Amino acid sequence: MGNGNARLVLVIGGVGYVALTFFDLMTQIFNVSFFSFSTLAVALQVAVGLPVLAYLFMEAKLP
Repeated sequence: MGNGNARLVLVIGGVGYVALTFFDLMTQIFNVSFFSFSTLAVALQVAVGLPVLAYLFMEAKLP
């Protein structure tokens, strides 16, 4: 895996972690069910991550 691909994977992981932390914070502030927020965060991460993983496995460069 090249430097660009490794950096891309780290960015995806970081964004997913920040999104989950953000939704957890919103849960504590607004006292809402964590399940709905975490589901939304995971869905967002999958929606962003799947195309990127497809590019990685095809060994293509992102435009």
